[in-house]
Amino acid sequence: MDIDTMRDLLRESLNAHPVIDSVSEIEEGASDQRVIGTETTDGTLFYVVIQES
Repeated sequence: MDIDTMRDLLRESLNAHPVIDSVSEIEEGASDQRVIGTETTDGTLFYVVIQES
Protein backbone atom coordinates (compact mmCIF):
# COMPACT_ATOMS: atom_id res chain seq x y z
CA MET A 1 0.00 0.00 0.00
CA ASP A 2 1.44 3.39 -0.91
CA ILE A 3 1.66 6.29 1.53
CA ASP A 4 -1.08 8.36 -0.15
CA THR A 5 -3.57 5.47 -0.01
CA MET A 6 -2.71 4.96 3.65
CA ARG A 7 -3.32 8.67 4.33
CA ASP A 8 -6.67 8.60 2.52
CA LEU A 9 -7.86 5.53 4.43
CA LEU A 10 -6.85 7.09 7.74
CA ARG A 11 -8.62 10.36 6.88
CA GLU A 12 -11.82 8.47 5.95
CA SER A 13 -11.69 6.49 9.21
CA LEU A 14 -11.20 9.62 11.31
CA ASN A 15 -13.98 11.50 9.51
CA ALA A 16 -16.40 8.64 10.23
CA HIS A 17 -16.01 9.01 14.01
CA PRO A 18 -18.69 11.27 15.59
CA VAL A 19 -16.29 13.05 17.98
CA ILE A 20 -13.99 14.20 15.15
CA ASP A 21 -14.94 17.66 13.92
CA SER A 22 -12.39 18.13 11.11
CA VAL A 23 -9.47 16.40 9.43
CA SER A 24 -7.02 18.22 7.18
CA GLU A 25 -3.72 17.57 5.48
CA ILE A 26 -0.69 19.48 6.73
CA GLU A 27 1.91 20.20 4.06
CA GLU A 28 5.32 19.15 5.37
CA GLY A 29 7.31 18.96 2.15
CA ALA A 30 8.86 15.57 2.92
CA SER A 31 8.29 13.02 0.17
CA ASP A 32 8.33 10.08 2.59
CA GLN A 33 5.73 11.33 5.08
CA ARG A 34 2.21 12.71 5.30
CA VAL A 35 0.73 14.64 8.24
CA ILE A 36 -2.96 14.83 9.10
CA GLY A 37 -4.25 17.45 11.53
CA THR A 38 -7.40 16.58 13.46
CA GLU A 39 -9.73 18.57 15.70
CA THR A 40 -12.30 17.00 17.97
CA THR A 41 -15.70 18.49 18.77
CA ASP A 42 -14.36 19.82 22.09
CA GLY A 43 -11.52 21.68 20.34
CA THR A 44 -8.69 19.24 21.05
CA LEU A 45 -6.07 19.21 18.27
CA PHE A 46 -3.80 16.33 17.38
CA TYR A 47 -1.59 15.33 14.48
CA VAL A 48 -0.97 11.96 12.87
CA VAL A 49 2.28 11.42 10.99
CA ILE A 50 2.45 8.61 8.43
CA GLN A 51 5.99 7.85 7.39
CA GLU A 52 7.33 5.31 4.92
CA SER A 53 10.07 3.15 6.35
